[in-house]
Amino acid sequence: MQKNLYLPYEKPFSWEGHLNFYRVFSIPDLESISNNCFERVFEQKSVPNISTRRVAYMNVSNDQKNSKLKVKIIGDNVDIGYVRKRLRWMFDLDIDSSAISKAFRKNRLLHGLLNKYPGLRLSRSWDDVEALICTILSQLISAKQARALISELVNHYGKTEIHPATGNKIKLFPTLEVLSRSNLSKVRTTEKRKQTIREVSKMLKAGESVKDLSWFAEVSGVGPWTVNYAKIRVGERDAFPASDLAIGRMIKKFKSLKNIDSTSPFRSYAAIYLWKHYANIF
Repeated sequence: MQKNLYLPYEKPFSWEGHLNFYRVFSIPDLESISNNCFERVFEQKSVPNISTRRVAYMNVSNDQKNSKLKVKIIGDNVDIGYVRKRLRWMFDLDIDSSAISKAFRKNRLLHGLLNKYPGLRLSRSWDDVEALICTILSQLISAKQARALISELVNHYGKTEIHPATGNKIKLFPTLEVLSRSNLSKVRTTEKRKQTIREVSKMLKAGESVKDLSWFAEVSGVGPWTVNYAKIRVGERDAFPASDLAIGRMIKKFKSLKNIDSTSPFRSYAAIYLWKHYANIF
């Protein structure tokens, strides 16, 4: 069954900014970018009156002329209300751009970047647990290496399902149950990171929340960059990964960034504008 969903937004809005992010950080098998669209297979974890877990597919495109995202959904008994709410969060459709502009006026560089790269938004994860696990795997390596490790994790430890649109076999992201008890021997990362993934998975199973990551910093093998980057991926608007290599080089080059706290409570947006500018000048 196919359904269409429309999500209006206020301009400026950089759809290309989102696509550029997901081209690099999408989860193999589950997410892809094709023909300027974001595609995702997602698991319906709680469907009323259905005892088995089901998967659905969505294709998100941008109707720039009418300032709205168009979402095509294929799947049975899809919770449209949840999909709408999650996508508005994922693509940051409800942010008050004027509030960010006001905060950035206190910093000449960032205020200029706001005009240079209009409409950048936070590109969040569809699933917060996925974001946390992928962030752990991404520590101190390139995006290309991280993608390879995530692919190994999904392909070797995820459950096999059928793609709702293509009919092909795919793998879902591993469950916390699997991650908490597996030795992850098929993932070519350090034993320390494997242990961190197991420990975090056990803590999430026990009730720790991805909405409040105060506990995350206490986990062995998790440093400041991991904490702040994970906070951005799950949606926090005021996290700033000062220990990030690119941001560190930007702070060294532009003295005004030493007062980055003046952009609070929107330091996460400061980070994405600095990453964007860094890619263009270094």
